[in-house]
Amino acid sequence: MFTRFLCSFLLVGCLVSAEATFAEVINQGADASESASTSADSTLPKVEIYVTSWCGYCKKAKSFFAARKIPFTIYDIEKDDAAARRMARINPRGGVPVTVINGQVFRGFSEEVYASALEGSR
Repeated sequence: MFTRFLCSFLLVGCLVSAEATFAEVINQGADASESASTSADSTLPKVEIYVTSWCGYCKKAKSFFAARKIPFTIYDIEKDDAAARRMARINPRGGVPVTVINGQVFRGFSEEVYASALEGSR
């Protein structure tokens, strides 16, 4: 039931976020203890992406990190209720993708913002 509500909420949020400024920083403190580590190498950034299967911007976000060979963890919020609850906590406005880079939360997709966040993590 919660998942159906969240999916409907996210669909509206995704459509609204397409018109809004993408990748605005909405939170500085993601709970890192709740997600799996993507790499044992501490020089690499920790990247988590909350997605849905139907979101085109989510696919672009995944492609951005894959093309740069940056390891990331994907959480499909339609298939993972715990991930959906975490995402709702860090992004109460809804919408996907939500990307967490070294604990900094970004809403939407923007290559420029992702690149800047990655530069700042070096």
